[in-house]
Amino acid sequence: ALTFDAGPGRDTAELLDILKAKRVNATFFLLGNDIQTRPQLVTREAMEGHEVGNHSWTHPRLTEVSDAEIRRELSRVQDRVKQLTGRTPTLMRPP
Repeated sequence: ALTFDAGPGRDTAELLDILKAKRVNATFFLLGNDIQTRPQLVTREAMEGHEVGNHSWTHPRLTEVSDAEIRRELSRVQDRVKQLTGRTPTLMRPP
């Protein structure tokens, strides 16, 4: 499986162009801060058949925050991705 963490970033559009040209799908584990900055890329990732996963909102060390904070971190990404794509992520990669 081809996976990418911590985006979408400044090079994501070019990466998506390459993946499309090569007919390759990937999984993108997204950060909330980057989702807010580049929501159109989140939508594009999903529309082009890529899996969109959760990488937390602010990338904390999950072993160093409370259970409640972990839930907040993950829930915020889940909710925002669903708003943008109509789908709730089913995968999560811990920071």
